[in-house]
Amino acid sequence: MPRIQKINDKVPVIFVGNKIDLRTTSAEHELTSLLNHHFEEFKQVQMGIECSAKAFIGLIDVIAAAQSSVLYPLTPLYDSIEKQLKPDYVKALLRIFRMRDSNSDGIMDDDDLKDLQRDVFGQVLEKTHITALKQTVVTDENDEEKVMKGLDFEAFQAIMKKFIQKQKAQTCWKMLDYFGYEKHLQIRKNIWDDNSIPEEVLSTARNFELTKEAISYLKQLFQAHANGFPNSDSNFIDQ
Repeated sequence: MPRIQKINDKVPVIFVGNKIDLRTTSAEHELTSLLNHHFEEFKQVQMGIECSAKAFIGLIDVIAAAQSSVLYPLTPLYDSIEKQLKPDYVKALLRIFRMRDSNSDGIMDDDDLKDLQRDVFGQVLEKTHITALKQTVVTDENDEEKVMKGLDFEAFQAIMKKFIQKQKAQTCWKMLDYFGYEKHLQIRKNIWDDNSIPEEVLSTARNFELTKEAISYLKQLFQAHANGFPNSDSNFIDQ
């Protein structure tokens, strides 16, 4: 591992334990302890998988994990030691959540979830699928009624975390790609810069003014989020 890290500390690494058909329970615990140590020391280690070439156990999982680790890396999304989503990924999810919370009430209702599924994955999300999705983040009976009304941001994060833990990082990355994110969770430049203003003009210009369309959009955005705040001044947006 030190040699790999010296050559390229960004390359994803998967530990594969062989001869699982011969492994005892105690040895399995030893392997888990070993992996935890490497997870902590080498941040590019994404997961550990056990297999047996002789018994044909887990071989497809190893190949699939190797492909996924390159195409859909876990490192930018998930901390394998803390078992938590990473801050930059949470920040990206918050942006996506706000964009898809159609009435800005802090809850993604069934219609919001259907629209998200259709736009990102090109599929129709049936009522039964929505209910099953919500059930995955119900933590206790008291929480079920709240979750069934819609997903708040905490529940939305929990679903993304479930996908990662079930080795479905592809789902997370497909959503990120749709909303303009690159592999290091930076928003693609063409999302916010359409190159309509030449670089030489930007470098020499001294004054900038928002277009009427931009002002109208900002007014709508302000009004959508100002509701419920006692100190918000509706006259402010007209000044």
